[in-house]
Amino acid sequence: NDLDHMQEALRYAERLFPDANSITLRRAHLLCARGNYDRARPLVENILRLEPDNYDAHYALGVIFSTMGQPEQAIRHYLTAAKDNYALETIYGNVADEYHNMQRDEEAIHYYKKALEINPREERSILNLLDTFDQTDHLLDSETFFSQFVEEHPHNELGWYALAMTYSYLSLYEKAIDAAEYALSINKSLFDAYVCIANCYMELHNPASATSILLEALPYTETPDFVYYMIGTVYHDSGNMQTAAAYFRK
Repeated sequence: NDLDHMQEALRYAERLFPDANSITLRRAHLLCARGNYDRARPLVENILRLEPDNYDAHYALGVIFSTMGQPEQAIRHYLTAAKDNYALETIYGNVADEYHNMQRDEEAIHYYKKALEINPREERSILNLLDTFDQTDHLLDSETFFSQFVEEHPHNELGWYALAMTYSYLSLYEKAIDAAEYALSINKSLFDAYVCIANCYMELHNPASATSILLEALPYTETPDFVYYMIGTVYHDSGNMQTAAAYFRK
């Protein structure tokens, strides 16, 4: 497999350049890919003793500490790596994830926003920011942020989806449907937007429209069973048990 090929290539490179830190860092990456973080860590730490400003090594050590459940250490190395001004959206997203996992949500929100300032299409930061707003009951802040976000980035379908979900959390179902439909006008394969619309129609007691939008979603999912189950649930909740049973059997 690919990891075995990498292993062979590294052995050859190590014979040619036994003292090269760049090769040692690749060895650490391979160990991480195999889940051997305890063995990778001292390799990277030794690189940093020799090259304290090796930003690639700082990033690698951030990943290692994150995986080992040491978020504060991970953040310290990620932010040192950020001094290189490379892949900042990924680094800031990683920092935000660490803060989120520590339930330090204000810091998490701050860094998700910083990631999106650099790359408005950073999917992880959009969705995790939405999730953080929701979990911390900052839904009005979510509405404000994503309303401004789509005004600045009107062709960003995930921004519109996040705004739609925010509206749905606020029980503003008509607005949620409008925002999700706008997301689909940009990218008709955004499956979660169909689900958002369907759920809103159910809250508005409009099962026919909910069923219709779920049928539209079928070409854009790898799990049609889930869609059939949702359609069956719509019919079940509407009292049409026979049709519900037919979809449940699918």
